[in-house]
Amino acid sequence: MESALSAQVKKDVRPYLDLIDGLRSVGIEEDVEIPQIVVMGDQSSGKSSVLEALSGVPFPRGAGLVTKCATELRMKNSRKSAAWKAVAKVNWGTPGKGQPPGAGEKSSPEELGSAIAALTDALTTAEQTFCAKHSIV
Repeated sequence: MESALSAQVKKDVRPYLDLIDGLRSVGIEEDVEIPQIVVMGDQSSGKSSVLEALSGVPFPRGAGLVTKCATELRMKNSRKSAAWKAVAKVNWGTPGKGQPPGAGEKSSPEELGSAIAALTDALTTAEQTFCAKHSIV
């Protein structure tokens, strides 16, 4: 069942996201800066829910601090006949560092959601409760 937020996003926001995707496909970002969406807020204020509604990717759920790392979603529209695909990886900020378990190609939004959770777990430890230097892309 689709949430009210998700339905509203599809109705009001999705056409603009599709327009931006179309502009990117013809290389417009070389001449004009394309806007990006940044979601910020207090702990448990619904940031992951907003990203989930925009992307269709289920984000980790739980009590307390769940999404501990900056997460960047780069979305592109594809032909309707094309299979859904994604690549999950860690942006270490330094070249040459290997990827943790959970990184790689994903074939469904649910699989990407699980990868976000796995990569978050790989980047955080008992001593470090969130990632300040690295992000999940």
